[in-house]
Amino acid sequence: MDLKNRVAIVTGGARGIGLAIVEDLRSHGASVVIVDAGVSISGEPLEPRIAEQVAARMEGTAAVCGDIAQSETAQQAVRLAQERFGGVDILVNNAAIIRDAFIFKADPPAWDAVLRTNLTGAYRLLATASPVMREQAKSGRAPGSIVNIVSTAGFYGNFGQGAYAAAKARRPGGLPGESAQGPSVLRCAAGELPCERCGVPRKRPIIRRARPGAVRVLAATPGATAAAASRRIRARRVRRRRQGARAGLRRPGHRSGGILRRPHLVRSKTCPSTPR
Repeated sequence: MDLKNRVAIVTGGARGIGLAIVEDLRSHGASVVIVDAGVSISGEPLEPRIAEQVAARMEGTAAVCGDIAQSETAQQAVRLAQERFGGVDILVNNAAIIRDAFIFKADPPAWDAVLRTNLTGAYRLLATASPVMREQAKSGRAPGSIVNIVSTAGFYGNFGQGAYAAAKARRPGGLPGESAQGPSVLRCAAGELPCERCGVPRKRPIIRRARPGAVRVLAATPGATAAAASRRIRARRVRRRRQGARAGLRRPGHRSGGILRRPHLVRSKTCPSTPR
């Protein structure tokens, strides 16, 4: 795959999956604008200038240190891609944070923060860059691609990740039978971005196949990845399990003495309909 003279914008591109995407794009010849706020996996300030540090040691890259959920950051990234490298061909919406909490214990500001970064951030970049990509295609430049990094949490849900799953479910589009029910940013974009040769929007949003001359809109689900953030989350869960074991607690369905103990339901005194 030759991406020479192609320009990509990658959000959350200074660490983890995002950094791996940046490195792969560079290995195939693409120029890359790295957008990263330098926050932790929970969205707390950690290394605000990390995008600049990565760009300084990687040729063919430029950095924007800011929150992609702010329209100014998206505009700065697109403007930098145009001025430094000559255009925008590839968008990778990868930036995401996680704040685990059960629905009945969730803090509303935490919920808003997750949706703001994971969902609104994707919209900001799409809304800012897609007009540029359309005009480029009309002027004869090879059509570009938009890739949203999604998650199986958006398909199946994860315990304590209501906000994260909701945002990921509205990002994708996926393949028929795999995506979450209801509309998503990616499905809408796939239908709204027209074939640039005729200027007519597609009648049906198609994720799997793109018409010749169209801006391709895709979704990618990496699954569990051995990144620093996922290792920290796993370590935290292991600690919780050990604490529960010391307190005499066991997870439903755990093995004890070679026998698999099945979880059971207890009839609630306040809810007679609860199954036995």
